[in-house]
Amino acid sequence: MGASITSARSLMRMGKFIGDGPKLLKIISTAQKGGLQSLPLAKIIEFFRVIGNSLYIMGDNAAFFAKHKVLLTSADPKLITKGAKIAQFWGFFLAAVLDLFALQVALKKRAADPTASCAEGKAALMALAKDLSDTLVAMATVGYLREIWHPTTLTSGALTCVSGGVATYLNWEKTKKK
Repeated sequence: MGASITSARSLMRMGKFIGDGPKLLKIISTAQKGGLQSLPLAKIIEFFRVIGNSLYIMGDNAAFFAKHKVLLTSADPKLITKGAKIAQFWGFFLAAVLDLFALQVALKKRAADPTASCAEGKAALMALAKDLSDTLVAMATVGYLREIWHPTTLTSGALTCVSGGVATYLNWEKTKKK
């Protein structure tokens, strides 16, 4: 059953990296207009976060093809998956860093606009909880800091549930605003 779910998720991600192209092009275009020094640090971090996400999805797609002997008949799906998971970790880690930037921006608005500050702070904290959960699970998967972080499957499962629950809530909140 677990293998079927994994394959289904891989199929749902198939080609999803294409959506990251416009995000990267927009950041590159901004850098070309004003120079790299004109980009805020958050935009540079976002660029590398999107690259991590894209590399993960491309790796996941390649691993799926290798596993099912489509196109990549001689490739090692486990090796491809390992590389993809490393990219995924860095994408999640950088997303958490961006959440901290968003929290800082929200906190700076406290005096001028407490209502907006509270709403933006809540959204940033929710996103941070999701991205930190994802980062911790991916960190265990790739073996980073394995001497101090070796969660049980129950812990990894709970963190994955936190991430999924928060992601669902944040997406639901977006639909309410439309």
